[in-house]
Amino acid sequence: MKTGKGLLLISVAAGIFSWILDAFFERFVFYGPGGTFFDHLVNIPAEEFYDRAITLLVFLVFGLIVSELYEKRHAAEEKLTILAAELQRSNLDLERFAAVASHDLKEPLVTVGGFLALLKRRGEGSLDAEANRHIRRALESVERMERLIGDILEYSRVGTHARPFQVIDSSAVLDIALKNLSGTLHSKGAVVTHDPLPEIIADSTQIGQLFQNIIGNAIKFCRCDPPRVHVSAVRKEREHVFSIRDNGIGIDPGYTEEIFTAFRRLHGRDEFPGAGLGLATCAKIVERHRGRIWVESIVDEGSTFYFTIEVRNDGTEDPRGE
Repeated sequence: MKTGKGLLLISVAAGIFSWILDAFFERFVFYGPGGTFFDHLVNIPAEEFYDRAITLLVFLVFGLIVSELYEKRHAAEEKLTILAAELQRSNLDLERFAAVASHDLKEPLVTVGGFLALLKRRGEGSLDAEANRHIRRALESVERMERLIGDILEYSRVGTHARPFQVIDSSAVLDIALKNLSGTLHSKGAVVTHDPLPEIIADSTQIGQLFQNIIGNAIKFCRCDPPRVHVSAVRKEREHVFSIRDNGIGIDPGYTEEIFTAFRRLHGRDEFPGAGLGLATCAKIVERHRGRIWVESIVDEGSTFYFTIEVRNDGTEDPRGE
């Protein structure tokens, strides 16, 4: 607010200075009608007086407008800063709540699952088919709930368990992600290939999780034998563009944006299990790295997922200040 008034005073001062400057030029440069400098400052013809008055008025109006605009902008920036701080605090509270709730829910769920497994084992041979079917369905529900809680915990940790950015070899990170998926790759007979990948400045754990989620989805949503995935990257100006191409079932173009929304599923759980949080977690990771993520797909022909990572000069430019 003080700066806004300052701008107004500067404008008024500029108008007064313009008046004085006109008098100076009239007296000492153009050598107008005789008289002192004070005469040229005050005792002036009506036409010249009006010209100077209009100039002064223009400066005054300009100062008022600029001052008002500045004060409005300053007030808007203050409000935006407050809202951003409140939003960040709210997001952190939600993330912590999700982490705590997930942990607290998992413990009794494990207990329930343990007792159901024990009941199934002890009742084997003595229970009828319907009772065994109910126990089996209950165990499947417990397993599904455990996966859901794990996915929620993973999603919430993107912000709360983030690591500082550093220089990493994305090829080495991909290798670790593939080792984590080795069981799935072996059981499905999947083939994953990749081009040489660049060094980037990022959170290695989260980039590994990003690779793992997208490649895991590519294998899961595939009816071809064998599933094939290829990972590559190119540099375009100030960013690395990674692509992960598969030969899966593809995605209807009308849903290519929705799939990155939490809990959004395009298929039934009986056909493809999951909670619908894998790609939402990927989007959150890419957002933290100030990148973009999108997909191009043809139904029954496969999909290519893209994400970008900024090219940085060193590892100190963490967008979250970590």
